[in-house]
Amino acid sequence: MFCVKRMGMVLSVHRYVRISMHCICYIANEGYLFQTLLSAIQARARTTISQCDIIILDMTAQEGRESRIIAEICQMESIIYAWHDPRLLNGLHISAARLLLDTMLPPVYTEILYLDGDIQIVGDLDPLLLLKPGPGRIAGARDIMVYLEKLGVPRPEWQANKTNTGTAYVNAGVLRVNRAEWADIGKAALDLIEKGGPLSFFDQDAINKVMGSNIDHVSMAWNFPGFMLNSGIEHKIPPVVVHFMSNPRPWEGSYLPWGRTWHLPYLELMKRYPALVPYRKKLSPYYFLAYKAKQTIAYVRDGIWRSSELANEIMALEKSVVA
Repeated sequence: MFCVKRMGMVLSVHRYVRISMHCICYIANEGYLFQTLLSAIQARARTTISQCDIIILDMTAQEGRESRIIAEICQMESIIYAWHDPRLLNGLHISAARLLLDTMLPPVYTEILYLDGDIQIVGDLDPLLLLKPGPGRIAGARDIMVYLEKLGVPRPEWQANKTNTGTAYVNAGVLRVNRAEWADIGKAALDLIEKGGPLSFFDQDAINKVMGSNIDHVSMAWNFPGFMLNSGIEHKIPPVVVHFMSNPRPWEGSYLPWGRTWHLPYLELMKRYPALVPYRKKLSPYYFLAYKAKQTIAYVRDGIWRSSELANEIMALEKSVVA
């Protein structure tokens, strides 16, 4: 049985855990469980490794009806669900929870693929799962800001906090880690956070500062920015994992640049499990139309995402990836 501690009591989570080495792990809380569930179901369908569990760690303050519904659906979908007390974070944002995976996961899992919940999976995950980062290293895909920096058009927040990692800087939404190594890395990153200092991207910056250049870089295909769909780059680097890391998100509506294609899976999930309908974040008609207009204007205006210069920078660094 998979047991977690809640307010001094040990509760068994009604999920059977096999003897396993690999896991694909998500962390979510109230308001983010719906989209995380979709990604976890896709992950379950996109790996053939028999000894690999899909796990959702729920850090909602109190297990209410939403958590219970998610837990029930997880059981039907062969996904492990476990609740963890958010007080474990000592007041930090939930994104810091990925630094505590060694504390939160049962010790049987030695190889971990961490995924953010705002992700859709459209290809085979096995190559990334079977990739073993080198000693003292992690595997991840470069953040899009790396390429903007090389083009001389960095975002203000990037300028405000130079990480001094150059082209090594990775996005923390998809991380392939070894459990023993990650325990030390997570602790070092938490120490940086607790000391304060400039961290524009919080735990992502802390991870990159701890790792420096000790990163095995994987293709953008494993962490493809959703706002770059229909940029043309998806034809050069066919996405396996698509990360919707900026607002609006596809569960909110069929906006550019993804349209109905990437919105539809959320509608189909609600059709399959109607109990989820109240927990899908939905914009009011006013904001829906406002976002529609905003996204259309942005798509026309932000030509940088469709520029040959950006594509060239991305493809140049793609030559050095390990997977």
